[in-house]
Amino acid sequence: MKVLVRLPNWIGDVVMAEPALRALRLSFPQAEIIALMRSYVLPLLDDSALFDRVIVSKNLISDILSLLKIGADVAFILPNSISSALAPFLSGIPRRIGYATYGRRQLLTDSIPFERQPNGKRKPVPMVDYYLRLVRHFGADTDDEHPHLVASESDCKRAKEYLLRRGVSDKELLVGLNPGAKFGSSKLWIPEYFAELADRIVSETKAFCVLFCAPSEVAEVNRIFSLIKNKKRVINTADEVVDLRTLKGFIKRLVALVTTDTGPRHIAVAFDIPTVVVMGPTDPRYTAKNLEKQAVLRAETLACIACHKKVCPKDRNCMRLITPDMVFDSLIRLAKLELVH
Repeated sequence: MKVLVRLPNWIGDVVMAEPALRALRLSFPQAEIIALMRSYVLPLLDDSALFDRVIVSKNLISDILSLLKIGADVAFILPNSISSALAPFLSGIPRRIGYATYGRRQLLTDSIPFERQPNGKRKPVPMVDYYLRLVRHFGADTDDEHPHLVASESDCKRAKEYLLRRGVSDKELLVGLNPGAKFGSSKLWIPEYFAELADRIVSETKAFCVLFCAPSEVAEVNRIFSLIKNKKRVINTADEVVDLRTLKGFIKRLVALVTTDTGPRHIAVAFDIPTVVVMGPTDPRYTAKNLEKQAVLRAETLACIACHKKVCPKDRNCMRLITPDMVFDSLIRLAKLELVH
């Protein structure tokens, strides 16, 4: 049997899909499992042994031609978009399993209805469960619903060498700060707050801080770094942005991470790293899974909370009301960091 899996496009969603991918691998060990995925998420699943083959998704025509050569028997389409279902449909894969979203029912053979709220809208459920439901429909299952990633020896070595070049040894405690979010500016915490938090961490604990960023977030992270008063124990990766493989090595090395609701949050979950999440415009029910080592901070009383708008039309109070003191206190409790008196 040849099984195609069309993976999500977002880093966090790929991590949350890992339990479903592992369920397929364990339930059908003799099947050839082929992943269709974007090139920028490839490093996430390096060394995972979840797939026998990987196809990099480029465009519709390229995807169709690739799938025609494979001749898959069944396709699991994890994203909700029409475009993600078109290539499996047009390439003639006999069985196509996905959710009945965005008018794509006719592109699927197994059109799975999503749960609805009393008002008729889609019910938010944890994405780990959302993806698992698709593979369970086909008979795959797993007792372990916690995402797992592999940081190879070379991933960890690159992170170690990066830190050594900046005078940080293996013995030092390291807290990660991840200020960025590709979703939009509404997800970003206040730069001054991140700077104040970094100052408190390096002044009141024995830990170093490391500021992470994607290439598109360099300006934002440099601005935060410029606001930090005690820079001696803060590593700014905007000077030399780390790739996704090295980021896995970095996150595995942390004692804790403070982040917006974005990809590195889920990477930290996969490595069991204590994580404080500053969340505003997104609905926490989509990620309400494997929260044992997470503290999710929200301005719960705001009427506009979880608006899912990329740009706030008001004053970003959902983020402003989460103060550096609140985050620092949560970080100390969650990571059990010792205060320096």
